[in-house]
Amino acid sequence: MLYCKQGVSVRIRRPTDYNPSLAAALGPGHPSPHLNLAAAGLMPGATGDAEDQDRIFIGGLPYLFTEVQIKELLESFGPLRRFEVVKDRDTGNSKGYGFCTYQNPLDTNMACASLNGLKMGDKTLTVRRYL
Repeated sequence: MLYCKQGVSVRIRRPTDYNPSLAAALGPGHPSPHLNLAAAGLMPGATGDAEDQDRIFIGGLPYLFTEVQIKELLESFGPLRRFEVVKDRDTGNSKGYGFCTYQNPLDTNMACASLNGLKMGDKTLTVRRYL
């Protein structure tokens, strides 16, 4: 059962290793029309905003890189709309990953293709759309 605070949105997405042909064997691909989503506090057809579709996950960031250095690397593909490095609550140090969204969605594919797998010291970047 899923519990959440009122007014807090819950995001449900497929796992990265999702296989449609294996999932088809598990049951119907569409929810039953008799399913009462409102009883669970869900809205039928609700999706994130358009910006979420172009959000990028950047993992494997060297811990010693500053936000300025990471942002500079990302901005070499175009201006950013949003940028965030995830930090440890207690220490304030980078956890080695973050998220960004480009002002121009066309820059998203170029950044993912160019940066994914890039070696940075002893780390390898993982850069992909966050869906």
